[in-house]
Amino acid sequence: MDGSNDYIRRMSLSGGIDCGIVTMKDGEEVKYWFLSHHGSGDQGHARFEFPGGRVRMMTGYFCCEVMLPQDEFLSVDEFDAFLVKVDGKLSLHSKITYQQSTINNQQSTINNQQSTINNLQSSINANYEIAHTKNRLTIDE
Repeated sequence: MDGSNDYIRRMSLSGGIDCGIVTMKDGEEVKYWFLSHHGSGDQGHARFEFPGGRVRMMTGYFCCEVMLPQDEFLSVDEFDAFLVKVDGKLSLHSKITYQQSTINNQQSTINNQQSTINNLQSSINANYEIAHTKNRLTIDE
């Protein structure tokens, strides 16, 4: 999925919302509005409006834009069946993005813990030097 499906026309709106039209092989069109997980803070949301006014709301699956895994859908029914199948699931790209975010957060935590350890070690060394110096002064007096 490289996001360059020829049968999707898209544009960006304000507020991080994308909208577009998915054209089926039989010529029918489905309109959509999409808010990425980057803008929603959760799995992201999409609204698809089918010919005749039928609407499908879904969460997850799409990451940064509506990208579809095949060249073209034969009909709106085939497309709707696909959406039902992936609703609430994360795409491979979303999973990788989520895992990378988790790794980055864990690395940040490790870095913070290492900084705390370094500060404690510096404090221990400073206290040792103070105690050692006081001990020498007591012995030398």
